Amino acid sequence: MLTSEGYKMFRGTGEIHNTQTGALVETQHGDWLYKPEYDCWYVNGSSYPAECVKVVEDETKEVRTRHGRWERVGNYDKWICSRCKSENLYAYAYGDDDYELQDLFCPHCGANMDGSDKNA
Repeated sequence: MLTSEGYKMFRGTGEIHNTQTGALVETQHGDWLYKPEYDCWYVNGSSYPAECVKVVEDETKEVRTRHGRWERVGNYDKWICSRCKSENLYAYAYGDDDYELQDLFCPHCGANMDGSDKNA
Protein backbone atom coordinates (compact mmCIF):
# COMPACT_ATOMS: atom_id res chain seq x y z
CA MET A 1 0.00 0.00 0.00
CA LEU A 2 1.28 3.45 -0.88
CA THR A 3 0.64 6.32 1.54
CA SER A 4 1.19 10.08 1.44
CA GLU A 5 -0.29 12.81 3.64
CA GLY A 6 -3.12 10.58 4.84
CA TYR A 7 -4.00 9.28 1.37
CA LYS A 8 -3.66 5.56 0.70
CA MET A 9 -3.61 3.63 -2.55
CA PHE A 10 -3.26 0.01 -3.53
CA ARG A 11 -4.13 -2.41 -6.29
CA GLY A 12 -5.92 -5.47 -5.08
CA THR A 13 -9.11 -6.89 -3.63
CA GLY A 14 -11.36 -5.42 -1.00
CA GLU A 15 -14.58 -6.57 0.61
CA ILE A 16 -17.51 -4.26 1.25
CA HIS A 17 -19.50 -5.19 4.36
CA ASN A 18 -22.84 -4.01 5.71
CA THR A 19 -22.02 -1.71 8.65
CA GLN A 20 -24.98 -2.88 10.73
CA THR A 21 -24.83 -6.65 10.22
CA GLY A 22 -21.22 -7.13 9.12
CA ALA A 23 -22.43 -9.29 6.24
CA LEU A 24 -20.40 -9.34 3.04
CA VAL A 25 -22.17 -7.25 0.38
CA GLU A 26 -19.68 -7.49 -2.49
CA THR A 27 -16.03 -7.95 -3.42
CA GLN A 28 -14.22 -5.48 -5.69
CA HIS A 29 -10.85 -5.82 -7.41
CA GLY A 30 -9.03 -2.82 -8.84
CA ASP A 31 -7.07 0.30 -7.96
CA TRP A 32 -8.23 1.54 -4.56
CA LEU A 33 -7.78 5.12 -3.34
CA TYR A 34 -8.54 6.31 0.21
CA LYS A 35 -9.29 10.01 0.74
CA PRO A 36 -9.12 10.98 4.42
CA GLU A 37 -11.14 14.18 4.01
CA TYR A 38 -14.17 12.02 3.10
CA ASP A 39 -13.13 8.88 5.05
CA CYS A 40 -13.98 6.88 1.91
CA TRP A 41 -12.38 4.32 -0.37
CA TYR A 42 -12.83 4.71 -4.14
CA VAL A 43 -12.62 1.84 -6.64
CA ASN A 44 -14.01 1.17 -10.12
CA GLY A 45 -16.04 4.38 -10.18
CA SER A 46 -17.73 3.79 -6.81
CA SER A 47 -17.09 5.09 -3.29
CA TYR A 48 -17.50 3.27 0.02
CA PRO A 49 -17.26 4.52 3.62
CA ALA A 50 -14.00 3.34 5.17
CA GLU A 51 -15.84 1.52 7.95
CA CYS A 52 -17.40 -0.80 5.33
CA VAL A 53 -14.17 -1.78 3.56
CA LYS A 54 -11.81 -4.60 4.48
CA VAL A 55 -8.59 -5.00 2.47
CA VAL A 56 -8.33 -8.65 1.48
CA GLU A 57 -5.37 -8.70 -0.90
CA ASP A 58 -2.84 -5.94 -1.54
CA GLU A 59 -0.95 -6.62 -4.79
CA THR A 60 1.12 -3.44 -4.56
CA LYS A 61 4.72 -4.51 -4.89
CA GLU A 62 6.35 -1.34 -6.23
CA VAL A 63 8.53 0.36 -3.62
CA ARG A 64 9.79 3.05 -5.97
CA THR A 65 7.72 6.22 -6.14
CA ARG A 66 6.57 7.39 -9.54
CA HIS A 67 6.04 11.10 -9.99
CA GLY A 68 3.82 12.93 -12.43
CA ARG A 69 1.55 15.88 -12.96
CA TRP A 70 -1.97 16.49 -14.22
CA GLU A 71 -2.05 17.84 -17.77
CA ARG A 72 -5.10 19.66 -19.06
CA VAL A 73 -6.33 18.46 -22.44
CA GLY A 74 -8.82 20.40 -24.53
CA ASN A 75 -11.61 21.73 -22.39
CA TYR A 76 -11.34 22.70 -18.72
CA ASP A 77 -12.73 19.41 -17.41
CA LYS A 78 -10.38 16.87 -19.03
CA TRP A 79 -7.14 15.99 -17.21
CA ILE A 80 -4.64 13.23 -17.98
CA CYS A 81 -1.68 11.79 -16.08
CA SER A 82 1.71 12.75 -17.51
CA ARG A 83 2.98 9.21 -16.78
CA CYS A 84 0.31 6.82 -18.10
CA LYS A 85 -1.80 9.28 -20.16
CA SER A 86 -5.01 7.96 -18.55
CA GLU A 87 -7.84 10.39 -17.96
CA ASN A 88 -8.89 11.08 -14.39
CA LEU A 89 -12.65 11.45 -14.45
CA TYR A 90 -12.75 12.45 -10.77
CA ALA A 91 -10.06 15.16 -10.77
CA TYR A 92 -11.08 18.77 -10.84
CA ALA A 93 -9.38 22.09 -10.33
CA TYR A 94 -10.29 24.45 -7.55
CA GLY A 95 -9.32 28.05 -7.02
CA ASP A 96 -7.66 30.08 -9.74
CA ASP A 97 -4.72 27.72 -10.31
CA ASP A 98 -5.51 25.25 -13.11
CA TYR A 99 -2.78 22.89 -11.96
CA GLU A 100 -4.00 22.55 -8.39
CA LEU A 101 -6.09 19.40 -8.63
CA GLN A 102 -7.68 17.53 -5.78
CA ASP A 103 -6.22 14.07 -6.47
CA LEU A 104 -2.67 13.58 -5.17
CA PHE A 105 -2.26 10.21 -6.92
CA CYS A 106 -3.17 8.95 -10.37
CA PRO A 107 -5.88 6.31 -9.78
CA HIS A 108 -4.58 4.32 -12.77
CA CYS A 109 -0.79 4.07 -12.31
CA GLY A 110 -0.32 5.36 -8.75
CA ALA A 111 2.00 8.24 -9.67
CA ASN A 112 2.41 10.88 -6.98
CA MET A 113 1.03 14.06 -8.57
CA ASP A 114 3.61 16.47 -7.17
CA GLY A 115 4.31 18.20 -10.51
CA SER A 116 7.53 16.33 -11.26
CA ASP A 117 8.17 13.61 -13.84
CA LYS A 118 11.27 12.16 -12.17
CA ASN A 119 11.31 8.76 -10.50
CA ALA A 120 12.73 8.28 -7.03
